[in-house]
Amino acid sequence: MSKNKPKETIEYVIRMQDKERQLLEDFNTAYMVRNFGQGIGSVLTPIVAGLSDVSFVVTMIIIYEYLTGKDTGILAGSIDSIGDLKDAWLAYRSTPEYQEEYEERATSVTGGVRNVWEQILFSLLGGPTESIFRNLGGNQDSDGGGGGGF
Repeated sequence: MSKNKPKETIEYVIRMQDKERQLLEDFNTAYMVRNFGQGIGSVLTPIVAGLSDVSFVVTMIIIYEYLTGKDTGILAGSIDSIGDLKDAWLAYRSTPEYQEEYEERATSVTGGVRNVWEQILFSLLGGPTESIFRNLGGNQDSDGGGGGGF
């Protein structure tokens, strides 16, 4: 069964104006972002699930202390819950050694990125709220007034 050669070739050209081209670029960008987000989500999901388990977090701290050679003191006390771990982390952050190291790291790009990461972790643990109440003397203002200090 032979195939006949075509008698003619017809070429169709689709021309887009600026608006259609922009819409197509936006669609392509959204598609790439979605795929990237799904890839990151598949990596972060087990890590986030592990953060709710005390043994996982303790293991991560042990690995961190081993790799950096630093004794954070976080595991020095009894850790029975995530709350105990949070309290130990906040206590570690308030040590003068940590504060000095934090300032020193801020002078480099990688240290700055690490400081940003630790600030995110600090905010997730409720650190800013506890710092504010500690600075207020441990008491909340019952009248809800803000004062301003001016």
